[in-house]
Amino acid sequence: PQGGFAATGSRAGTDTTEITWTDKNRAAGPTSYRTIDASDAEGVPTLPRFEETDPNFSFGAGWWRWTSAGQAGDAPPVRSVLGSTGIFTFTGTTVHWVGQTGPDRAIATIFIDSVSFGTVDTYAPAYHNQQGLFTATGLGTGTHTIEITWTDKNPAAGPTSYLTIDAIDAEGVPTLPRLEETDP
Repeated sequence: PQGGFAATGSRAGTDTTEITWTDKNRAAGPTSYRTIDASDAEGVPTLPRFEETDPNFSFGAGWWRWTSAGQAGDAPPVRSVLGSTGIFTFTGTTVHWVGQTGPDRAIATIFIDSVSFGTVDTYAPAYHNQQGLFTATGLGTGTHTIEITWTDKNPAAGPTSYLTIDAIDAEGVPTLPRLEETDP
């Protein structure tokens, strides 16, 4: 393959590359084409996925496990009651919530380290599994806690709206030092 252009040193975040045809080589035939076969770029790193059974998850009373084909884990926790909260503790600067959208899905409020990141409406006219429902980037290094709370239902949703927390993608989870019975 022959490379025609390279750029380095772009800023962190999302960049856009625009390619505009401005002229043709004089030696080219009467009809000339500019073809773009591919573009190589450093993408978003793949984050490890943590399922609902990970010990860094905690759920209040009343959450139940829902078994459904197409979910990331065995059976994601589900709840349909105002104020129900799922909590996940993670390390790193990025967190990504994975869940299901559908006609009977709820609106959630997101908090990270007790700071509101707004709401996420998981309603959709049809079911879609393993959807990226929320992403936060640029968090400080260290340990963080994301709280996902059932807040409301979309007016178009069914009479009962459920919140599903299928998985969390994050850079890591905190590790606890191991203490033995002989430690002081």
